[in-house]
Amino acid sequence: MRNNREAARNILSRLLIFSAILSFPYDFILIGLYNFNEKKDLF
Repeated sequence: MRNNREAARNILSRLLIFSAILSFPYDFILIGLYNFNEKKDLF
């Protein structure tokens, strides 16, 4: 039973890391687009 719990925790941490790696570029692109729009409004 203890082994199953450890395996589940391992899978959950891997999923969290994987989703963080996947979502990072999208956050970066959104921030870049937002900054671009802000600069465009300035000029």
